[in-house]
Amino acid sequence: MSPANLDKKAIAKTFKRVGTLMELAGEEDFKATAYTRASRAIETFEGAAEDIVPAAKAGKIRGIGKGLTDSLVTLVETGELPELESLEASFPPGYTDMLAISGLGAKSVRKLNAELSIQNLDQLEAACRDGSIAAVSGFGEKKREKILEGIEHLRQYAGQYHQDTALRDVDALIAALAPSVEKISAAGDVRRCMETVREARVLVAATDEQALAAALKDSDLIRDLKGPSPSSHRMTLPSGMPCEVRVVPKNHWGWALALATGSDKHLADLAAHAASKGMQLNGDARSDGKVLDCDSEEAFFNLLGLSYIPPEIREGDGEIDAAAAGKIPTLLAQDDLVGIIHNHTQYSDGTGSLAQMAEASRALGYRYFAVSDHSKSSTVAGGLSVDEIKKQHKEIDAWNAEHPDMPILKGIECDILKDGKLDYEDDVLATFDYVIVSVHSHFTLSEQEMTDRVIRAVRNPHVTMLAHPTGRLLLRREPYAIDMAKVIDACAECGCAIEVNANPYRLDIDWRLLKGALSAGIKTAISPDAHSDKQLAFARYGVNIARKGWATPADVLNCLSADDLKAFTAKQRG
Repeated sequence: MSPANLDKKAIAKTFKRVGTLMELAGEEDFKATAYTRASRAIETFEGAAEDIVPAAKAGKIRGIGKGLTDSLVTLVETGELPELESLEASFPPGYTDMLAISGLGAKSVRKLNAELSIQNLDQLEAACRDGSIAAVSGFGEKKREKILEGIEHLRQYAGQYHQDTALRDVDALIAALAPSVEKISAAGDVRRCMETVREARVLVAATDEQALAAALKDSDLIRDLKGPSPSSHRMTLPSGMPCEVRVVPKNHWGWALALATGSDKHLADLAAHAASKGMQLNGDARSDGKVLDCDSEEAFFNLLGLSYIPPEIREGDGEIDAAAAGKIPTLLAQDDLVGIIHNHTQYSDGTGSLAQMAEASRALGYRYFAVSDHSKSSTVAGGLSVDEIKKQHKEIDAWNAEHPDMPILKGIECDILKDGKLDYEDDVLATFDYVIVSVHSHFTLSEQEMTDRVIRAVRNPHVTMLAHPTGRLLLRREPYAIDMAKVIDACAECGCAIEVNANPYRLDIDWRLLKGALSAGIKTAISPDAHSDKQLAFARYGVNIARKGWATPADVLNCLSADDLKAFTAKQRG
């Protein structure tokens, strides 16, 4: 970990890892607990990352004493933590991999090692499959099935990176290399804004390849640099994600970038269209056997008789036909968002106050902030009682009286209970400007039960929007069983919107489903699900996913003014 790339999240994650590995090693509980508590304190620290060390030295971060402060200073100054390196080295290879299985904590891993000498995922899988794990108390049939499912998911997800990680690494690399090249762009899955990415691709046009090679060699963002070959440099980025930087001639830039960006299906459709125009796309772009000169993607698409196709929708889902007919819509852009919807504050499990979150939203250019703290059943998340709702609404009224140019909208993220009822009675729901509903419990219901549950909830006339409708956590948890076609039909029938949850670990609703939902007349919203002022920036990833679903500003609720959003809600209730 490079000091230049440390942020609050990375620091907190490192401290949490130390606590977990201490517990795994069987060290005294108070030591592991100290690191775990310090991790939470760092994650919820309201200042910037560079303020953490001064605050800790001044004793202003509860739970971080002198010893932990010394560790914090070492981590921030060097990017490394000797305690963590020592712990990692103390375990057999593959031992700590078992901690990544949902529901399998440090104590369980220690128990399996003590009783069955299990030290890695392969041995754990074998014990599950031959039934020997049943000899360990607490590891019955359901637990065995969950562990096997977790192992399968780990292997499926291995080597994948979330969109925010991929974009952060590639954006930083592009900024570092840009002064040394004539043109530079992300390509492949990163440029198409896929939810997860296995490898980054960056295209450059460079007349001075020595300057490019020097920039790559000197960059502290890169390790394991291989090459150079005549046209390709391979490397590893800070997250561990592999990356290829490919050099192409400037006069071939247009078709080279297009061919390096599209999905396999898109490129197959594009090649078929090009053939109908007498051109060949097979690793390059040719006409009459000659490689085409084309210095921009716009020019390349025009040569094919197509309007420009935004990178996000180059997935082979009708975009070629739409471009041929001049019917590519004007997709949503970040600047189209007027307000920010679905956010949490200190009233539930957020770290910022109403005022702090509203001011942070203003600083980002938004014209209103819409709060939606958790409802009463979400006790772990500090869900609001009816009295706490009244208190929050009173504070919002006072804020709005003083800040008419930056209103706070009263919302709630209301739990959908097991039977599809909502967490508050209708008279309470009626006090909100808008109501989001979501599932936070009973994930193992059958598909029919979960579908009926969600449909009953969205049909409540007080409900504005369904949040993270499939419950997925990317690279961690698969969607729960639910018939989204039926849910989309129900939302279209009753006018309930479906959000694009912009948290990069969710990005739910899936863009593949979103396109159909929008075609059915359903509105969406870009919802960062922010639990801190920094997470308001998650909106970027939601915009990316909405664009992949062909969303236009007319489809998105937070492109409406605060008054128009209230009018939308009033119409639903009517």
